[in-house]
Amino acid sequence: MSESVSALAGVSALGFVDVADAGLVGMITIRGDFEEVGFQGAITSVTGMAIPGKREMETSAVEKLLWMSPDELLLICAYDEASARVAALSK
Repeated sequence: MSESVSALAGVSALGFVDVADAGLVGMITIRGDFEEVGFQGAITSVTGMAIPGKREMETSAVEKLLWMSPDELLLICAYDEASARVAALSK
């Protein structure tokens, strides 16, 4: 199996805006009906956060939950936690 690597391998650029490689990050796309109580409960129980409002973001100490579209969220988490988060959400 191939080894996970960051696209920029730690590169950074300093200037008017500083840009730096964030390293490996878990990103999970979640789609569903935001109005459905079961969907809301699954999101809250796994992330500890409520579904964010339109074009908003919820944050915890270690994760971010972003509104992407009326039926899509993006969960940003630790890379090594992504598989466990997917499994928990699938349950």
